[in-house]
Amino acid sequence: MVPRAVATEPEAVRRAHINHEASVQGIGSIWMLTSVILGLISLSVTLRLVQQPWDLSTLAFVMLAWGLTGLFGWLGWSLRRLCAQARLPALVMAALALIALPIGTLVGVYMLYILGTEKGHFVLSEPYRQVILQTPHIRYRTSWVVLVVVGLLLLAIAASLLYPLMGS
Repeated sequence: MVPRAVATEPEAVRRAHINHEASVQGIGSIWMLTSVILGLISLSVTLRLVQQPWDLSTLAFVMLAWGLTGLFGWLGWSLRRLCAQARLPALVMAALALIALPIGTLVGVYMLYILGTEKGHFVLSEPYRQVILQTPHIRYRTSWVVLVVVGLLLLAIAASLLYPLMGS
């Protein structure tokens, strides 16, 4: 009989937190996607602003939108990299998302749960970064079902965007 390999302490810690780690990185992906979408909207409004006379409220909107684009991009990038300094701003933005009924409320509650729990705090800490460095062979495995669902969702979004462009 071959003895089973005994997991080291860092491996046990990583395995116990890998799902939470993936959730934090998923939240980072949401912020990055939001940044891209807001950036495209900001670019569109900015280009329209350049072509015609503008008023102060439009200029203020564009400046706010570009600022939020940068903030959301930074939050996404930092959470994907599990940087601790992004935790507090992400918690604040998640709390602000609660007022965007109904989707923002659901996403905000989820983000507050993931980032506000003890596991969320630990996953974004320096000791956990050391655990990651010691266990590069441990990776989160996404279920094929999730990949298929995400693929179908992206296909549906692409079709809905391309449909108006196709002639009758």
